[in-house]
Amino acid sequence: MLFASNFLLNCCQSNGKTPQQYIDFDENDQRGEEFTIYPYLNTTTNLKARADVCRGYKIPDIDPLEIMNANPNAQMSFAAGEFEEVYGRDTNRWGGVTTCFFIDTAPFAISYIKTIYDILESNGIWCSIGPLHYHWSGGGVSYPGDPQSFKSSDERYDSSIDLAYDEIREIIVNVGFEIVEEKFDIECSYTADDSGLKEGNNFQCVYFVARKK
Repeated sequence: MLFASNFLLNCCQSNGKTPQQYIDFDENDQRGEEFTIYPYLNTTTNLKARADVCRGYKIPDIDPLEIMNANPNAQMSFAAGEFEEVYGRDTNRWGGVTTCFFIDTAPFAISYIKTIYDILESNGIWCSIGPLHYHWSGGGVSYPGDPQSFKSSDERYDSSIDLAYDEIREIIVNVGFEIVEEKFDIECSYTADDSGLKEGNNFQCVYFVARKK
């Protein structure tokens, strides 16, 4: 994921456009879509047709530098590492944080929520969508044999707490957020191939917008 993200953000061409040219956007301008990837080449099961493995997709769908070049004052942070370790020490304050399928990756969701609150400026917005699948449910990943051999080097991941959404919501409010929008049962597919014979993973997600008071 890191290699792919770095490539899309830092290595795709901006076609030499100036900031003003980005502002004067032409809807017929097909910038982006420079590269074709073939994500199904190694797929061997649940195929409707053999030709399906040769389907190609253009990336990126837009030039990722478009928004940044159109607004010289815009900032975006991208960092590799554990969320709290990277942003828990962040002295910047952000106007917005967007999280997608993220809360349930935390071993302890409360600390993630507090970190997001801390890095937002006053009246900053947190938008979130996702399920509560909890990657570390049950105290990390279970393997046959001696479980001690597979203990995480970070004890937090061996003591995950699986909170229901009403509990998550209560924590968000108590930390200091105001919930300004909330929607339930938003169906989201995950790594699905619509042309295949196997249904992908589907989640009934919660979407919310919270404002830092």
